[in-house]
Amino acid sequence: MQKMKCPRCESTSYRKNGRRGNKQCYLCKECGRQFTEENSSQAIIEPEIQQISSSSEVSSPIASFDSTSSSNSLPLAETYIPSSSGIAVLLLDIENIKIDANSEKFLSSICQYKLQVKIAFANWRSTSLSKHDTELYERGYQLIHVPGGKDSADAKMLVVGSSIFMHYPNIKEVFICSDDLILTHLCNQLQNQGLTVYWVRRKDKVLQVDNRNTGKIKHYSLTVDAEIPSFDNFVKKLDSLLQTEQKAINERIVNLSKITTLFQEKCHITLIEKQAKAAQVALTPQSLFTSAEDKKFSSPSTNNSGVEVLPVPNNENINFNSVVVFNYLITKLIKFLGKKLKREFISVNELKREFQIQYKQSPDLIVKQIDNDSSSLIKFFKARSHVFKINLVKSDYQVALAQPNLTDLHSPSDLEQMLINLLQKLQVNPLHNLITIETLESEVYQHYGVTITAIMKYLNLEDSLIEFLKSCKGFQIEKSETSYQVGLA
Repeated sequence: MQKMKCPRCESTSYRKNGRRGNKQCYLCKECGRQFTEENSSQAIIEPEIQQISSSSEVSSPIASFDSTSSSNSLPLAETYIPSSSGIAVLLLDIENIKIDANSEKFLSSICQYKLQVKIAFANWRSTSLSKHDTELYERGYQLIHVPGGKDSADAKMLVVGSSIFMHYPNIKEVFICSDDLILTHLCNQLQNQGLTVYWVRRKDKVLQVDNRNTGKIKHYSLTVDAEIPSFDNFVKKLDSLLQTEQKAINERIVNLSKITTLFQEKCHITLIEKQAKAAQVALTPQSLFTSAEDKKFSSPSTNNSGVEVLPVPNNENINFNSVVVFNYLITKLIKFLGKKLKREFISVNELKREFQIQYKQSPDLIVKQIDNDSSSLIKFFKARSHVFKINLVKSDYQVALAQPNLTDLHSPSDLEQMLINLLQKLQVNPLHNLITIETLESEVYQHYGVTITAIMKYLNLEDSLIEFLKSCKGFQIEKSETSYQVGLA
């Protein structure tokens, strides 16, 4: 019976070396090459890995590799199929760095190409590595044995790594996993060959991955099995978490407000009626708050950090049975939050929460009781688009003031100036410089959302509009057959 020949050195001196895929494997005693009977005359079939067992014939899937062989080449695996898109290769000095499955997944997420080939170098006879060989083999690593000695694994990694391009021609990226500085030479060599090189080193409980081509460094915590973000990314992630938490808190407050409203409606509890019984007051700026609180409200105080603080008014003296009063308070609150947060638009949920804190009542419930056409605060704003601007950002409604509002009116002179401004806008044709009183009243309502009569009552003016206009020097009044007309003096 003719003997087989080693496909490398054509030697007929070989021995059995386990089975793989129901095929008997043989190991050449001369050069250490592994082959099967079917391809004994073919080229190299797979990488050589050192047999750990001392028996001459084993059934273990771990093959052997003679690190003292005269050839420095690393053969291709029998199952390796070249990829047209490129692959990534990992070279691991297991005596220096131990990489678990989670760390390996992190490394796979960094590279642009599939991490297809993984090779581990070590003295596998060492008792400290007695369990790592089986684990790594099950994870798809090729195991290369080196004899004991200082930097033996690093030296073999240098030899194999420098020629890795010859055996995997479509290689694009390489991970060099070792702390030893001698591997700087291998990193430089692979970079010169046009590969992207990642140098993986360990510092305490952290893996540091250095992209030698771009200079970017990533860190991975072995304690929590997660990437350690950069400072900028940490700030962004923290800000995102805070915004998410703030949104969740606002949603809970809104839900609580809805539940409170439903409970009050079901049980016929009306806080406004109780307040009306406690104190019925006139609709004037002075009567909305106590005198001391009113001064604070018109000129917000500041805390130690210089931030304006909206004082809490005396709720027992507020009559919410009027659209004018509610409109005054809600616009005042929007202006206050706009200055505090330094932005024009305020989240409606945030506005509801602040209103609940300041006045201890649900704005949605108040709107239902004072405005038959609006069942919620958002609908109240939408019905007064001339006063409020509403935006929908994702699922969050935001509101801003569209026009000058009642908070700008504090005296009869303010009302006179407001009417003068309206007339200047309306008198487009200088030949017809008078408009009817009805037109003026309509424009006031369009700008402020309330009637001129309500505003005059709000300012504690007992005269009619005609009498008020006649008492001001800035207007001229003429009476027609059907109505009064007004213009600028």
